[in-house]
Amino acid sequence: MTSALQLLYKVQHEDSEPAFRQLFDQQYDRMFRTAFYFLQRDDWAQEVALDVLADLWNNRHRMALPNDFDRYTLVMVRNAAFNLWKREQRFVHDAEMEADKAGQQTPSIEEQAENQELFLIYEQALQALPPRCREVWQLVKEEGLSYAEVATQLEISTKTVDAQMQKALKHLRSKVGTYLEQHESTKTKKLPLFLFFSVLGIGIIPSGVVLLTDIH
Repeated sequence: MTSALQLLYKVQHEDSEPAFRQLFDQQYDRMFRTAFYFLQRDDWAQEVALDVLADLWNNRHRMALPNDFDRYTLVMVRNAAFNLWKREQRFVHDAEMEADKAGQQTPSIEEQAENQELFLIYEQALQALPPRCREVWQLVKEEGLSYAEVATQLEISTKTVDAQMQKALKHLRSKVGTYLEQHESTKTKKLPLFLFFSVLGIGIIPSGVVLLTDIH
């Protein structure tokens, strides 16, 4: 598969619309998920992802080719999400009201932005999974399908779904756990990600060790 940087180079130097379409198809889901992490709204996340991709096209002759495309676009998505949140001025109010109802404190978007590096570690680990393994993980953890539903949709057995989930979890747990152990002194700043990783089936405990939780 052609890398994002190779496609961006063609977009910049050749004004290649096919290359941009391929870049769009390759990167949209990742940008959407990142924006949704910050904003927790499908419509806002979609708007941010589309805006960032449009900026890559519209500014193709002015931008410098980044060394790390993932980090570069993560910052773009984060900034676009923050700008959208400020413009709408509803995110914090709605989140605080929901937090009051739930009896818990919701981190501000600024606090969530501080965790971008840890989120990138997870995202890069996710992208490193084999395609079928990543697809199974996303269907279960991001779309909320049961093992049986995933098995039916992908025409595989539930045992295969379970095996793919175990494989994905082992890989993600290793990458995220290693990062946390290496950044023990800053883990208190990353505690807002506890709920995020818990939803995905990865529990972060105070020692920085990542544990297997119920993944069914």
